[in-house]
Order: sequence, then structure tokens, then C-alpha cells
Amino acid sequence: MKLNIAKLTASFAPSFFFSKAYKHLRIYGGVDLNNDALYEKVKELTALAEPYFHDRWDTTWKFFYLPMKRNGRMICSPFLINLHRGKSYTISFYGFTNGLGYHAVEKGNDVVPDYYFQMLDETLRFIPLIKEYGDPLIERIFPFDWRTGLIKRKYTNPGTLMSAEEAEKIKAAYQKHLDKKLKVTEISLNDYLNTAAICYHAAFESEIKRINKELPPKELIKYWADNRHGGMWFLEDPDSNEEYTGWLKSDEWNGAHPFEIVYSTPHGIYLYPPEADDFFRLSVADPYYNGEFVKMATALMEHNIPFETRGLDEALKYLTGDNDMEVNTGSMRNPTFKYETSKLNRKLFLPHIRWDPVQSLKWK
Repeated sequence: MKLNIAKLTASFAPSFFFSKAYKHLRIYGGVDLNNDALYEKVKELTALAEPYFHDRWDTTWKFFYLPMKRNGRMICSPFLINLHRGKSYTISFYGFTNGLGYHAVEKGNDVVPDYYFQMLDETLRFIPLIKEYGDPLIERIFPFDWRTGLIKRKYTNPGTLMSAEEAEKIKAAYQKHLDKKLKVTEISLNDYLNTAAICYHAAFESEIKRINKELPPKELIKYWADNRHGGMWFLEDPDSNEEYTGWLKSDEWNGAHPFEIVYSTPHGIYLYPPEADDFFRLSVADPYYNGEFVKMATALMEHNIPFETRGLDEALKYLTGDNDMEVNTGSMRNPTFKYETSKLNRKLFLPHIRWDPVQSLKWK
């Protein structure tokens, strides 16, 4: 069914404008609204749909859609309603506020602004259109800069990528390295520091030359590592296998980060020494350092250092751009891409985004 949004906008004539929503409903934190009439209006709205979730404590409706006009066009913003213990409603918008604030509605005699009633009335008036046209209508008027989805990193940053051929060569080299079944039998502090130095020179050679090309391993680790070393830097005999192994098996470094050889927030690159295993373990937590991590892994292979890593495939996907980035989530844990509506962005990025399906309620 082909939808003529301009015609629908004219016939429906949204009375709620985006400027009003942005001014009054875009909140961070909570707003308490204790008003009997508003409570009954929320109850009237939720009575029209089956809940998305229900248990003994909470009943959730996800999502209703508030229609409004922005720049002469009808758009909509999803909002969630939750009923807690059968008496307290909360309303959270997931369009222009990304769910960062909520409006708590309970019974009471407080005076509340008229725009809350208008918002609910417009949502109620919009339901027949949703019933008639279904999800295709929501997909057409839900702004792309508010929707979430996934996009391959290579489509957002095509000029700084590793080739797929190079990535395959590195993976093949790593498998060949594992097939050698190399082992570490004994280790001292200097053995650990020298192994870390191989990593530093592979990843930061130009920086090392700028600082001091003769910088010894202990100074390298002081420069890049987390300084919560748990006493590792102060062992009396750096060549003693017994002293280092004793420290490694002790509780002295509990709570410290002696093996975070590249510091980052929350974590950077780790090089764990052989302990229960007979090989080093290299890992990366911050995607920003994926390139340095891969250089370190390659250097350890070239020096026949016994090591293993579980993060190589993921890092190579990142470097080739074959990893997924979340779109418009604002995630702190995963790589994210902010899509902003423009003529250029529609051409460059929109064809490559896999949007999450819209979430609609089942009407009674």
C-alpha cells in the first residue's frame, strides 16, 4: 500500500508540534504528575492494547506513538507506558529523548499542564490510523535520526580500513603459530617486561623513537601501562623465576592491573603472563586500540612467543570494517554511529543501515 504522507498529514492535521514536545517532554530524570484526570486518561489509553509484558509487579505497553508535526510533515515518537503494582504509571519517550527521562503519573489533586492531556488525546486520535495502515505507516513517519539499527563500519569510515586479504593472512599466520604448540616453562619479571617490549615496539615504534629510542622495557611499561602494578615493578631480582612466580601466585596484586600494558577507560590491552597456562594471553577491551593489538599479536608470532588470544577475529573485523556498529543507540559499550537526516547522509549511509523493526502493540 502506497502511503501519501502529505495527504495523511493534511487530513489528520496533528495539533501537537515537535517544538512543544522538545520543550516540555524532553526531560532527564523524573517528573511527578499526581492528577486524577490525567491518571484516568492514561488508563483509557492502555485499556485499548494488549500489554507487551506483564508479571506480578509490572505491566508494560511498548510502544504507543505520539503524532506531531515537524517542518510541515507528520512524524511520530514512540513512548512506553509502565504500570507498577497496579497503581503507578510511568511514561518514557524513546524518540527525541531516547528513554532518558520519565513522567510518573499517579492519582492526586495536583494541577498539571494541558499539554499532557493533549499528548494523550493526540495519541488516542492516532490509533485508528495505525490500525488502518499498520507498521508501514510508523516506518514512514518515524524519523530515521531517532530509529535504531545496525551498519557495517566500512560504510561509515571507508578510507582507513585493512584489506580483507591482509586480515586473512594474519588469521592464517596465527593458526600456524598455534600449530607450533609453543610453551613457556619458566618466567621472570624481565622475561615478562621483554615480551611486553616486543608489543610496545610493534604498536608504538614512532612514539618510542620520538621519546627515546633507547627506552628500556621497564620504562616502556611505565609509560603506557596502568600504574596499578601491584608491586610487580619493585621485585628485588628481576631475573629470578622463583621471585616472579611467587609474586604471581600471591594475593599481593589483588585489585591491581599489573598486566594492562596499555591503559584505557574502562580497559585497554592486556598481556597476561603464563600462570595456570604455559603461554601468554593477549587481549584488547577498547576497540580504539584494535590496530595496536593486531600489531602486537603479529609481532609475538614473528618472535615465536607462546601466546593465545580470543580477540583476534573480532579485532580484524573491526579493522576491515566488517563489524556491526549500532545506529543511534548512544551505547557506551559498543561502537556506535549517529545518523542525522540530510540529503548527503541519505545517499551515503541510508542504503546500508539495517533498521530494527518498529515495535507495535496488539490492539484489543
